[in-house]
Amino acid sequence: MLAITEISKLYGEIQDGLMTSLCKIIRIGEILTEQKTRIRHGEWIRWVEENLPFDRTQASRYMKVYHNRDRLNDESPQHLTGAMAALISPKKAHVSHNSGENEWYTPPRFIEAARNVMGHIDTDPASSPIANETVGAEEYFTVDDNGLEEEWGEKVWLNPPYSQPEISQFCDALIAKLVSGEVKEACALVNNATETVFGQQLLSLCSAVCFPSGRIKFLDKQGDEGAPLQGQMVVYFGEENGKFCSEFAEFGVCLNG
Repeated sequence: MLAITEISKLYGEIQDGLMTSLCKIIRIGEILTEQKTRIRHGEWIRWVEENLPFDRTQASRYMKVYHNRDRLNDESPQHLTGAMAALISPKKAHVSHNSGENEWYTPPRFIEAARNVMGHIDTDPASSPIANETVGAEEYFTVDDNGLEEEWGEKVWLNPPYSQPEISQFCDALIAKLVSGEVKEACALVNNATETVFGQQLLSLCSAVCFPSGRIKFLDKQGDEGAPLQGQMVVYFGEENGKFCSEFAEFGVCLNG
């Protein structure tokens, strides 16, 4: 009986400690969220690296715990790791690139053409550290960041995950941010699925579009080319539609909207 009493007491202390730790994590996430609104776009990562005892990935996790804090009572987590995982993961379909051996990157020449049109790239909202070595965006968001919940800046390069519902979610977000004025100029590389809702939305609002003459051979981590099953299109939003058509003409047919 004494053993059972002691176990129950210790377990209760663990649970109390868990809730205390979670409250502190939520508070850190709240402070980070407030701080990010005060920092100029493109300077967030540097601010985290220079001032905090953890990296941008951990900062993103704390903010996600804060944003999903109302789920705590629903999940009834039994330990800290489980609670963190439950709170970080949104109830909607998870936003992700393909991972591992299925992760592919845009050939540099397409990125260079997009940069020539836009001048520079503020944000790549669906990226990875390896991908951004080529894209060179001032700020990028990974699967851990969930770029759908972030501000994208004025000039955007978007090559979203091609699976559903992620591709539609990112395209919807791009359209919404263009309409609101948050994004001023963008290039989006997506499958040329013109019959889909996201394809119709992109084409109806874009300034210009390029249909490459062949399927784009995306690169793996070793730089080897893949063999995509579908063709692609590069959709442009902005005022430099003539320049876009000039830059992308080498890849295929360009239509100026």
